[in-house]
Amino acid sequence: MQLQQPSPELARQILSDVPYEDRLTAYKMRHGPGPQRRRLYSLEETSEFLSIDDGDTLQQLGGKGSVTDIDFVELQDWVAEVIGDQELAAAIHNEIVDADCYREKLQRIQPLLKSRVEQSKKVVNTHGD
Repeated sequence: MQLQQPSPELARQILSDVPYEDRLTAYKMRHGPGPQRRRLYSLEETSEFLSIDDGDTLQQLGGKGSVTDIDFVELQDWVAEVIGDQELAAAIHNEIVDADCYREKLQRIQPLLKSRVEQSKKVVNTHGD
């Protein structure tokens, strides 16, 4: 899904860190140490954090493989209310509704976030900020 180019103001907001009280919490799930909480302060950090090892990798790595765990509805709300990107929040919602399982949601949403971050960097670079 291709999103409209954000305004320079929104692009700067997308690339900014949020205050401590507005952070998003997610988890990295590993066999040995169990869930490890991660606090996320920006859309870019969130897009880089989200990942899931494929089945073969998880099997090969055993306890060293990992899956990130995030509440996608909470992510959608965070993007809308804290980041202020209504279009991205709506796109996340559509992906949540259309996907059948957690892996599919993650595989759809992570590239969407990365794409929005890259769009925002281009806008900010073009406008000299």
